[in-house]
Amino acid sequence: DGNHYFIEANSAPGVHGRVSILGKIADYMKKQGGVPCVMTSLKFRGHPDYPKLWVPNTMKKFLPGMRLCYEEHNKGRRKTLLDSDGNEFKPGSIFKNEGHVPRYFEGRVPIINSRKVTVITKDKLRTYDAVLGHIPEVPVPKTFSVRSERGARKRMEKNPGAFRDGFVLKPVDGALGRGVRVYDSPDDSFGITHEMILQQRIIPRLRGGRYWDLRIHLLDGKFIGGIVRSSRKNVTNTARGGTAGPAPKDLTDRVRGISEKIVDAIEKESRKIRL
Repeated sequence: DGNHYFIEANSAPGVHGRVSILGKIADYMKKQGGVPCVMTSLKFRGHPDYPKLWVPNTMKKFLPGMRLCYEEHNKGRRKTLLDSDGNEFKPGSIFKNEGHVPRYFEGRVPIINSRKVTVITKDKLRTYDAVLGHIPEVPVPKTFSVRSERGARKRMEKNPGAFRDGFVLKPVDGALGRGVRVYDSPDDSFGITHEMILQQRIIPRLRGGRYWDLRIHLLDGKFIGGIVRSSRKNVTNTARGGTAGPAPKDLTDRVRGISEKIVDAIEKESRKIRL
């Protein structure tokens, strides 16, 4: 219908394979002073958009003094971290690529993709509550938590206008497009065995015959770039066969301001979290 809808927020630890975005993250970390650190996990085996150590290896090109750290080597640490060579150091800033940063550093060191923010963004329902609680005018698809087919059908029957173009079922805390199901009609058959999100289906105007969505990257509350993910199928996630490319300026200009407000709302809610 020509509008843009807020669908979700996430940490995008691999920035969808965009080197230019990593360069801007590196610039931010330089300004923080001290020793920059990229935190990852020994369990991480790579992503469809980038191989296992692509992020830290690319960051080293921008930050020669950067230290690579593994979550498994730093559990419960305070004041200092251990890098991948076993050297102890005090971080000036941390970019969480994968895994978790020790809780001690939350609020003491600038952290990109902090644990507190992730607590909110990994739960889509909590994300919507956080955003709409501060900026209720943000366009969001009609969304419900459902635990059964019967419950989902009742929701659709009570909101026929929202579901006339079909509906989407997705995990509450899913990623990489896993478990996302798109249906063309509220009459389609489906099954639900655990809590899921029932969401109004938003059908975008096709661009070049392809479905698409817009991903905006923000750092320290400010816009730093965006990508368009597209696919001939109705699920655009790159882990499910979609492709990503730079977002046209006409699109990013339209959502830049509201995106910064959304991140500000999530940041405000994250400050209420006690780890």
